[in-house]
Amino acid sequence: MSTWWLWILAALVSGIIEVMSVSFVFLMLAIGALAAGIAAACGANLMVQLIVFIVVSVALLVVLRPFLKGRIERSN
Repeated sequence: MSTWWLWILAALVSGIIEVMSVSFVFLMLAIGALAAGIAAACGANLMVQLIVFIVVSVALLVVLRPFLKGRIERSN
């Protein structure tokens, strides 16, 4: 069963929530879901998809989110 479209749907929902909240958390989750969707489209099993989602999301939350939050706070 192909699950790539579920990941893309999760990314879209996370993106919509991010637009309303502007916390940069849901943006990182959306990017992680897109990465997992790409892995699913390439034929990865569900365990690999979950690992890709978790690793990409956590890495972005740790590395990119503080940078983006700092840029927003400096612009105010």
